[in-house]
Amino acid sequence: MVKSIGDFTMSVRKLDRESGQVYEEQAMAPAMSFSMGPSWVHESPFSIVERDARHEKGAPSLKECAMEQLLADQRDLTPELFHHIPWRMASRLWDHLGKRQRRTLYMWKLFATVYPAEFRSVAKYRSMKVKWPQMPLREYWSVVKSDSLSWRLVLTLAPSFGRVPELVEIANIKNLVALEIATPLQVMPMSDSSELRVAGLNDRIARTWSELAETSAAFTHLRVLRLYSQPDLSPVGIRYLSALPGLCLIIAHGCPNLKSCLQGESLDKDRWEVTAIPQFVVKNSNQIEVSEPLTLYECYQKSFHASSDGHVIEEGLLRGSPVLDFRIVPEGSQGLGKRGSSSSTIYFQRRTASGSRPPDPPLKKVKMADQSPEETSRPSSGSRKPVMRKGNPRDLRDVLGDFL
Repeated sequence: MVKSIGDFTMSVRKLDRESGQVYEEQAMAPAMSFSMGPSWVHESPFSIVERDARHEKGAPSLKECAMEQLLADQRDLTPELFHHIPWRMASRLWDHLGKRQRRTLYMWKLFATVYPAEFRSVAKYRSMKVKWPQMPLREYWSVVKSDSLSWRLVLTLAPSFGRVPELVEIANIKNLVALEIATPLQVMPMSDSSELRVAGLNDRIARTWSELAETSAAFTHLRVLRLYSQPDLSPVGIRYLSALPGLCLIIAHGCPNLKSCLQGESLDKDRWEVTAIPQFVVKNSNQIEVSEPLTLYECYQKSFHASSDGHVIEEGLLRGSPVLDFRIVPEGSQGLGKRGSSSSTIYFQRRTASGSRPPDPPLKKVKMADQSPEETSRPSSGSRKPVMRKGNPRDLRDVLGDFL
């Protein structure tokens, strides 16, 4: 059985139940050609010309011929080419792409970049699900991120073939507003010689994210984090995640090491409310939504307060921007997105306003920028609390060196 999951080889150990023998199987994906770039691995840039029924007895108009020629190969289209094209003309191209069913993610991003005010009222939501990943995760990051914050990203990830450095690199995605990490419940073991490991969120990654939030302004707009089956995340990791400035809601399904948080262990009760019952958008003064939405996008929407007429009031710099709902969920992954009993689900809701910078979490000693030893918090009598000490600012390249 061979499944293409990028330009690498994956080894797994399997058991032959009839013979009782354990053997190693390798799924080798052929080297792929990325000549057209990551944007065109799952979609085609080419437009197939199909004549409308009304033109069966005649030639198409010159305007339609011109649009067909312009949109024949979407690789040739860049935001710079559209800077001097008014929206009234560009909107016709978007309508033409709709007729031809050629509205690719690439074109959606291009229009969201060039026409931010007009396009949000035309196509404010775009979803894409990758069932058969064809390239490493870091290539997908280049497809979904927007350094200009032209769109918001809601990212659902099942890192069954990802690596720890690729999870760390999520910090590079400036437009990330909601993140879901779901580790499969049943994962075939991999040989020790294999470089690939099933990556999940743990305390070490959480600490690295907190460092990057401090030194590189990472995760500025991340508001919702939903986790499934992350056994290596402990209350220490939650304290590190508290350093992400915009994070207001953490949902943990099937994370056994976080159960102690329900008793307030290692958490600042003044900043976090920990409960097994969700409390989402307040619809009115007497009613609170206590059921968790199924999709991450709905969780993100309901993380905002509602106005008196029931409409969601979005906050922050990215309010009103189009939303890209991108899901990397390999086909056949078992246990993904399945919720356990209510007792195995924990909700962490920040009490302070979204976007406010919380105090540094009292954890293990972490190197943080612009902080002298005199400014670090001293442990109180009783339980010992770690302090922050001064260190050189670290960029993502330095951080990844720790994992490689």
